[in-house]
Amino acid sequence: MNKQLELVSLREAQELVHELRRRFYFHRGSEAVSVKNSVGRELAKPVLAQHQLPSHNLASMDGYAVRTRDSYPLKIAARCTEGSPKRAPARSAISIATGARLPPGFDAVLKMEDANVRNTELTGKKTTRWENVIPEGIDYRVGSELLRTGRKITPQDTALLRSLGVETVSVYRRLRVGIISTGDEVLKRIVKNTTAFMLHSFLHEWGCTSKFLGVVPDDLELTKTCIRRAIDQCDVLITTAGVSVGERDFVARAFTDLGSMVLHGVKIRPGKPLAVAVIRNRPVFGLPGKPTGSFSALELIVKRYFLGDKPRPVKTFKLSRTIKVPSAGFQYVVYVSIYGNRAIPLRKFISPLGDFLVSRAASCITPPTADGYILTSESLQNMSEVEVNLLT
Repeated sequence: MNKQLELVSLREAQELVHELRRRFYFHRGSEAVSVKNSVGRELAKPVLAQHQLPSHNLASMDGYAVRTRDSYPLKIAARCTEGSPKRAPARSAISIATGARLPPGFDAVLKMEDANVRNTELTGKKTTRWENVIPEGIDYRVGSELLRTGRKITPQDTALLRSLGVETVSVYRRLRVGIISTGDEVLKRIVKNTTAFMLHSFLHEWGCTSKFLGVVPDDLELTKTCIRRAIDQCDVLITTAGVSVGERDFVARAFTDLGSMVLHGVKIRPGKPLAVAVIRNRPVFGLPGKPTGSFSALELIVKRYFLGDKPRPVKTFKLSRTIKVPSAGFQYVVYVSIYGNRAIPLRKFISPLGDFLVSRAASCITPPTADGYILTSESLQNMSEVEVNLLT
């Protein structure tokens, strides 16, 4: 077995996972889907404009189409409608509505409020070329890349695709993620398998398909066998528990024996015993077994593989009590509830001395249901301003 890797900082862990995303994330097949069913899917090919938009110069105001080379007075020749003549006499103006196509040769629109009309004669403010005109091709021209490969399609993108006359788009197939749980206590149902259930829910939210591949007892060879069987069924494999350095923690050892370990252990609490490896050219993530430790590693690090760098909204609040961190060199995840302008650490994880009990928080399921979390490497004083990453 390889020498155990040193703990890495949170930033280093995030960068390593980002590099895995760059190498592997889009290495999967594609399929064609209708535009109306494409929201949330990632484009496998860029969308290029087949024509320009607008196709012609358009009026951006109600008023009169004019030629800027002409001088007043101008004769109002007609109203610009679908049936208007394509040509108009020299030194003439044409009444036009917002969004209507400018007749050939006309290059400005005199706004209605700037116009003076007497019978069929027009005078008014001097216009400059293309004033109050939406130029042809200003939105896009033929061959313009409108949506890049890898872009996650939004509802507003579907409006653009519709304007192009696109009916179907090529998108990457959904990422297939396998989930393996480990541990005798889960296998014997002494402990509920809450982490796997949470994983399914997150993967669904992230647009993946997930498959639960079973529970493995605390046994190295059985763990390796299960991983070998699972790895070819998915694009990404995630395991839960058994990833620390105890006598019955075999997941990290299995990763090392079967592939190349990327990291094992991050300087965060909860969430420290995270393992990441590459096995048969597929990323494999070993999450901690404790519920909040698992969530913290997922939220701060693993999520970046699936979503890229997409931070939570951050808002500043006043901390309601002093928080003391147990030791230097780590980033601590302090879960809080929000009341008014106060961030209140979850009380059940605060000792009578005011210390934040990370070990107790990591073992519980309730912290991730808080309103947000503070990330800190140092003690925080009561009523100090803190930045909260909002979960709700």
